[in-house]
Amino acid sequence: MSTLFLHEDELRQLVTLTDAMNSIRDALAADREGQMHLPGEFTLHLPDAGGTVRAAGVYVDGAGHYTVTIHSEFCPTPELAHHHGITILFNAQSGRPAAIIQDNGYLARLRTAALAALTADRLAPASPVRLSILDVSSKTAYLHLKALLTVRQPGDIWVWDESPAQADNFAAMLAEEQNLNLTLAESLAQAVETADLLLCPAYLLPQIPPDLLTPGMHLSVTMLRRRDRLDTAPPLLNRIHRIFTNVAPGFPTETAPASLTDLLTGKLPAHPADEITLAFLHDQPSVDLPLATLALEKALFHGIGHHFTGPLH
Repeated sequence: MSTLFLHEDELRQLVTLTDAMNSIRDALAADREGQMHLPGEFTLHLPDAGGTVRAAGVYVDGAGHYTVTIHSEFCPTPELAHHHGITILFNAQSGRPAAIIQDNGYLARLRTAALAALTADRLAPASPVRLSILDVSSKTAYLHLKALLTVRQPGDIWVWDESPAQADNFAAMLAEEQNLNLTLAESLAQAVETADLLLCPAYLLPQIPPDLLTPGMHLSVTMLRRRDRLDTAPPLLNRIHRIFTNVAPGFPTETAPASLTDLLTGKLPAHPADEITLAFLHDQPSVDLPLATLALEKALFHGIGHHFTGPLH
């Protein structure tokens, strides 16, 4: 039998945000039932090149495949980062590689955006929400907005970026694709104080004045890049009533984090409407298996991708 090779552009045709949201639900259900085997992440540091390589595997009882995913990030400087990603789908009976997916981080961005939407659906105020997006220079911001639009209807959308040109380009792109009421914020503070749903990367948290947080506000915080991982807790975190995460973020807070899985599977009760909540949206490797399996099935059905035979099988 042959091994299927898929690259990022082909993957974008096959796997949607809806697929990612359904896969997260499936993965959480398997985890809740104790059916998921996720032994942990292997990390390799390459200090001379400013590189970090992470590898993780996952298998669910009874599944026909298992996955091993490798992500690399090389940052010679904070402004210049290169991301690469590959997921290998193996036959769970023979170990034969069934598919090699070179997604360049697309699956990680997709599933994190889907996780943001599912979490906001539990924690964010009802529609219409006042949504603010901080840092729109990454590929993540657009996917997150699309995902959030599936669970909340925004009233006003505010956009801020350290680069005004990036913010302007983001707004122009949305104006062409969506009928949204979007405003460019003149400052980070203006974007925060107008929001009751805030989407931002973790590295910006220390720049947010704690007194700008208002009752009922939800912060959806991404932690995809090395510069997003904080070593100290900014004072803002001590203003949060409830923090949710599936991975210890690596810094102390006065508020003990709760399980994101417990929140999304309904084990945790609804929170009071006046609480300020925050969800740290780490990458979820457990979702790799259902997404990669779905990509393989769709690719075979539609005849997408390249097959090759050789020593791999």
